[in-house]
Amino acid sequence: KTCAGFLAMDEGMAEGLASQPQLKVWQTWTGRHTFFCDGRFMVGPDYGVSMFAGGLTTGLSVAFWVLVCPRLPGAVYCTVVGVALY
Repeated sequence: KTCAGFLAMDEGMAEGLASQPQLKVWQTWTGRHTFFCDGRFMVGPDYGVSMFAGGLTTGLSVAFWVLVCPRLPGAVYCTVVGVALY
């Protein structure tokens, strides 16, 4: 066969490919990761630890914005910019 023969698909092969559903990358991901929101959010095999770390990070950030930022000069500006960047 020539190179063109390898690239050309016959009709039966094209129909077979069209009938197969396209799997997303997260659906074929190897490993024990857990996916949420149609693959937009991925956590490791122990998602409880990931949720704990995310909650701890968010909680400490909120505590910083509530307890520290009001005491800084230009508190309103600092708080608005900081929350927008977070």
